[in-house]
Amino acid sequence: LTGQATQKAFATRLSVNGGAENLRLAIENPNDAWEDANFDDDGVLYKAESGGDYSYRGDDPASYDEIFDQETDTDEEKLGPLTEFLEFINKSDDATFAADLDEHLDVAAFAKYLAAQELVSNTDDIDGPGNNSYLRYNEKTGLMTIVSWDLNLAFGGLGGGMGGAPGGAAGAAPGGRFGAPPSGAQGFPNASGAQGFPNASGAVAPGAPAGGFQRPGGGGGFGGRSNILVTRFMANAEFKAMYDAELASMKAELYGGGKAQEVVDRWTKLLTEQASDLVPAATITQEAAAISKFFTA
Repeated sequence: LTGQATQKAFATRLSVNGGAENLRLAIENPNDAWEDANFDDDGVLYKAESGGDYSYRGDDPASYDEIFDQETDTDEEKLGPLTEFLEFINKSDDATFAADLDEHLDVAAFAKYLAAQELVSNTDDIDGPGNNSYLRYNEKTGLMTIVSWDLNLAFGGLGGGMGGAPGGAAGAAPGGRFGAPPSGAQGFPNASGAQGFPNASGAVAPGAPAGGFQRPGGGGGFGGRSNILVTRFMANAEFKAMYDAELASMKAELYGGGKAQEVVDRWTKLLTEQASDLVPAATITQEAAAISKFFTA
């Protein structure tokens, strides 16, 4: 909906070794085939590992073994573009960063990425605890692009793990990345294994504030973690204005224009008609309504 590269997903019934069926979400794996389908120019895709960050650790590829993985075009190690990018965002002075960032990063796409993460209240993007993202280097333009990944904590997904009840049965165990999987059946399947809305944890706390964590002046994500690229980008008035404009435009089109609600309604209908034997229809409706609150807040 935002025009950015993303992963296709579908709900499925999953049974392991003859066990009971459960509702799960299957998501595309960003690999060579996915990259070819989503980008016109040749490039290299790097996966950010949860234990890493966007710090510069020198030009020795071994220093990034646990920080980034090269996921595509793996016949040849191509970490040079990655280390050069990290060196620039970490070591350039403020004037150089402002003047030359567009020679290293697709700035407009990054403003759109940040706006989209904020719009869906994702607490675990590149400055969240999981450092969830891919970096893609475009070999034609020489620019990096941040690719969204792992949105299971979107739409208040972390709220259930912070004392709020999940969107499913009352009294169910807290959900979210840092809590136990919900014990009650949840309506919308998600990638984390718990049941919930697609790309969310399914643990939407009733009345949870919309809008997610904010980044005033480049503040960090949930848990106090920060990302050097986000921090420096948001501290620059011109870049911040690009972000603000993208956020306002997306909110008007997707929330105000009803496109986001159409997606929720489509999933609600699908799951009610085809999975209500696995999840109570009332749970599906309840969780859909909890997510819809974000669209009008």
